[in-house]
Amino acid sequence: MCGELDISGSGEYCGGNDAQLGRINVFCNEAPGGKYVPRVALMDLEPDVIGAVTLIRRSASSSARQTS
Repeated sequence: MCGELDISGSGEYCGGNDAQLGRINVFCNEAPGGKYVPRVALMDLEPDVIGAVTLIRRSASSSARQTS
């Protein structure tokens, strides 16, 4: 999400679009020092995505039991 908003890993705005910066508060709060902190967590609830995540978690759980 930060990449789409042109926010670096340190929370600084790196973009040059004033319109984007004007709407950045939809997803981020401005912290001291002019840095931005995400205020939302977005999740993709599409059935294919949920199925893939569930499959990965089950696979990881199964692998952990086999190595124990």
